[in-house]
Amino acid sequence: MEDKVAIVHKVLIGFELLKDVAKEYHVSPTVVSLLVTKVKKNPNHFRELLNKQEEWCSKLDKARSVVQDMVSKNEFIDSTAQVK
Repeated sequence: MEDKVAIVHKVLIGFELLKDVAKEYHVSPTVVSLLVTKVKKNPNHFRELLNKQEEWCSKLDKARSVVQDMVSKNEFIDSTAQVK
């Protein structure tokens, strides 16, 4: 998610060339072009990308705090279901 947001930002806001951004993120210029085109056609798509990124970050933070809490209590983590 972060990469998609960063790619679109660099092209539309940073005015970097598609091929340079593609090389930096190890994707084809076509992928960069498709992302930028989607955002240009539908500005809400960028908001959706940002919302997905925020949701993912919040889930990651929750999981990190649960794992840290369990580690501090010396609890054994044997499945991902415990971390939810």
